[in-house]
Amino acid sequence: MTNSEPNIQRSTGLNAFKRVMKWLMLAMLFLLTIFFILNFALRITQVQNWVSKRVVKVINEDINGNVSLGEIRIKFPSDISLDDVLISSDGDTVIAASSIDINLLSGITSLIGGNANFDNIEITDAVVNVKRAEGAWVTNIDTIFQAIASPNDTMTSNGVSGTKQPVEFSAKHVILNNVRYINDDKAYGNHHDIFVPYGELSLESLDVLSNVLTLSRAYFKTPIAKMKTYPGVEPVYDGPEIHSDSIPPKLKIVAETMIVEDGIFEILNTKADKKELGPYQIDLNDMKLEEVQIEMADFSVRENDFYGSPSLISFKHPDGFILNGLA
Repeated sequence: MTNSEPNIQRSTGLNAFKRVMKWLMLAMLFLLTIFFILNFALRITQVQNWVSKRVVKVINEDINGNVSLGEIRIKFPSDISLDDVLISSDGDTVIAASSIDINLLSGITSLIGGNANFDNIEITDAVVNVKRAEGAWVTNIDTIFQAIASPNDTMTSNGVSGTKQPVEFSAKHVILNNVRYINDDKAYGNHHDIFVPYGELSLESLDVLSNVLTLSRAYFKTPIAKMKTYPGVEPVYDGPEIHSDSIPPKLKIVAETMIVEDGIFEILNTKADKKELGPYQIDLNDMKLEEVQIEMADFSVRENDFYGSPSLISFKHPDGFILNGLA
């Protein structure tokens, strides 16, 4: 072997390494170029409007409802702002919001597969309108959520058919500005009208299929809640044999800590004594009421044997009521 042969081999190896590095640099440059093009393009109003129309079209094809967006603004890769959001079902407005600002914790791609992890969500001037007719099996919002959970399933008055896939949402910080929640459930005889001028939530998870809302912390400033229960016409299932996954689950709220400040609650129960108050379950570890006024009439609880009609319960001291010690 001559002295020139090792030099030739080293030269060949060096050239191969240079070619590999060249292609890697070109690939990185290409990806960066695509990133900057997307980032720039998604700031153009015309592109955002086109994205908005495409998103609305896809959603409307997948859910049992109708969605409209006034404007969508995307700041690649994680920020989305939605203006004039309207979701309706069977001619009724289910959700309407002036604006929803979202920061996705793991980026926009986390929406693929049906799950979303949010960092921050701010909802402004919104109304959530839930309805269930007398004897109906599902609410107007159930049909939409179930369609989102499993687009290939069919939600009818007899429940859900098909194989459902779990859908979960979580959010580190949710801010509510002027949000109103209305639940008119003629099947179970409940009417709730809750207005929250300002609220903060730490949402650990919202399991759409199981209908379980888990909060690590909830804070509500000056809420006004009017809750009435009355004799309803309970759902009647007239379909085939009932399966456990065909029954719409009752809403369950699990909260580690809930704080209500300067709130007003009006509660009226016109059901007969020892009737269930509705298909809701709330589990609280800690609850603190500050400057809260509660008015009740004909109130009864089935399992705890608490019933009566106090006209006013007021918690004026900052530590006037703490659940988890029954102070």
